[in-house]
Amino acid sequence: MTVAPLTPPQPLLEVSNLCVDFPSEGHTVFAVDDVSFTLAQGEITGLVGESGSGKSVTSMAILRLIQPPGKIRSGKLRFEGQDLLTLDDDAMRRVRGGGIAMISQNPANSLNPVMTVGDQLTRVIRLHLGLSRQEAYEEALRGLRQVEIHSPERRMVQYPHELSGGMCQRVMIAMAMAPKPRLIIADEPTTALDVTVQKQIIHLLDQLRQRHGVGVIFVSHDIAVVSQIADKVLVLYAGRAMEQGLVNQVLTAPRHPYTRALLASMPYLGASKLRQRVPVIPGHVPNPTAAIKGCIFAPRCAHRIDACTAERPVMVPVGNQGAVACLRAEELAEAPSRLTGVRI
Repeated sequence: MTVAPLTPPQPLLEVSNLCVDFPSEGHTVFAVDDVSFTLAQGEITGLVGESGSGKSVTSMAILRLIQPPGKIRSGKLRFEGQDLLTLDDDAMRRVRGGGIAMISQNPANSLNPVMTVGDQLTRVIRLHLGLSRQEAYEEALRGLRQVEIHSPERRMVQYPHELSGGMCQRVMIAMAMAPKPRLIIADEPTTALDVTVQKQIIHLLDQLRQRHGVGVIFVSHDIAVVSQIADKVLVLYAGRAMEQGLVNQVLTAPRHPYTRALLASMPYLGASKLRQRVPVIPGHVPNPTAAIKGCIFAPRCAHRIDACTAERPVMVPVGNQGAVACLRAEELAEAPSRLTGVRI
């Protein structure tokens, strides 16, 4: 008897060769330039990079929220096998919130200040699930309990300004989860929170993905935060993908010089005691309007060779599910990374 080979499960999200431009008078900003990655159901992928690396623009492109004159120049965005770039506006509105939800980095600004928490939650639930007012109220209470908000009945009648930053973020997570999405994009969800609340929010997102199998794109400039929650990580620099793979693989044995430099520049407990200075990456981020022919990190890279400025490196597979865009990746993999003090 012949046994048919197992077909690998279809990714929840496929981003292929995504390019997003912002044309302006006399020049064009290349915000995202040929970025690709996949996300499976129940998986968390961290998008990491400095400000201006293209993390948030990639997220907004997935939701098709790039405003003119910005445009998705090329690429494919497939969600549950459906190409999002082919959907009309009505169909895309149904995907937003219903299939893909977003949690912003500033919940106080995302919540309506003149509406109670309960009114905002029930409005979202009724819009997407078509429940009655009473059913929506009960569902909203369940959502607040799910995100571990104390006294949910009391919070339902309060306004956002009456809640702490951590509570507002929990309300945003409850609102994102209310329509039962399959994908959540969390854009810097812990940036404005103190360390204790950060850990609580990270734990909450991890619990929700385990319970409901929701996929999560976790956007952050903080590698330490990403290392606590993500299964995979994609490192972006000036709109281009530098390296991606399993989080432990990338952050403990980085192949790209930028990933190495980024990790080495992380402060850590004990640095001052040992009187060690945290190294910085020399130079500056390139002009986003410049059409750079070679490796975009080459001007700041201590390992560059002539070919780096003439030839653009492509992402090549390395290790277990990893990939790196560096002409010298194999050669540098054998050299020590000098990531003294990095803790994952």
